[in-house]
Amino acid sequence: MDAYQTLLAPENPELNDDGNLDIRASLQSSGALLSGFGTIEDNLMLNLVKEASVNPKEISVFNHPDNRDFVSVSDGSGYFEVLNTNGNSAESRYLPSNQTIRIRPLSHGDVQLTVRDLCLSPHSHSPHVLVHVTGIHVVELVTETKVQLGNKIRAKVKLLDANGNEISDSALKYIKVSLNPNNSGILRALAVTDSVVDFEVKGLELGETNLVASVQIGSSNSINSKPKLVQVFPPLQIEPKNVTLLIGAKFQVETTGGPQPDTRIEFSLDNNQIALTDDVGLIEATKLGSTKLVAKSVGTDKVRNYLKDFGFTYFFFTASNVTSTALNV
Repeated sequence: MDAYQTLLAPENPELNDDGNLDIRASLQSSGALLSGFGTIEDNLMLNLVKEASVNPKEISVFNHPDNRDFVSVSDGSGYFEVLNTNGNSAESRYLPSNQTIRIRPLSHGDVQLTVRDLCLSPHSHSPHVLVHVTGIHVVELVTETKVQLGNKIRAKVKLLDANGNEISDSALKYIKVSLNPNNSGILRALAVTDSVVDFEVKGLELGETNLVASVQIGSSNSINSKPKLVQVFPPLQIEPKNVTLLIGAKFQVETTGGPQPDTRIEFSLDNNQIALTDDVGLIEATKLGSTKLVAKSVGTDKVRNYLKDFGFTYFFFTASNVTSTALNV
């Protein structure tokens, strides 16, 4: 005769802990059938575990034959089977030594992994992992488009997958990124130390040339960015370098250099009590003394979308009340 008992987990989550549970069953003899056997006992040790969980539940894996990514498995019995339930873009293997799932990409696409606990009922909860196998779909060059002669600007190469997401840093070791000007006499691009996608671009000669970012994957697959035109401009200068005016007199300064077009020159004085200036650099002396006129070339930084000073210069101005000069011989 068989007898069955059902064990229910407590509904209170605070009592739903893992651990060992010793179950003992006993049967006492009664009547003539079991006379002389005494009490019959047996016990069963149950290992109570929480349902398995995975981290992360969704992962992007760069499609390269040498690449491997991992998903950790927590709780459960520790004995799992990983099944590809949707898609064949990656293969997986459970590693019991550290309770992780090793994922190897095979082709672009999505695959869903199901983690089944071998020690639990097939009807128990099985966590899932959604794997996106991605590659580089777009190469985008982000840089300022103007640099002063002899100065440097920063450039960054963004690597985007088909969904517009940036490729993870862990994938950068499988690719080679270069930044090349069409005219190496005008611009020079050098990679920033300890970075694959960051560069410094120096203006070597006045002029304009295109910059193109190139990404090499393996021995043959190469993807280029759209070319970006960069201007090397001369330093901004004011002529003359200094001037002396009578009180009430006016003087128009001239500027040369700076980037063109899409920029403007802004003028300002260190001391507005001594002189006044307008938006074209016309100075009027109002009081005895000296001050400094500053000219700035201002435009929009297209990388970070804010106003940027592309260069500045200044000259010294003195206001005087001398109306005549006598020369003695």
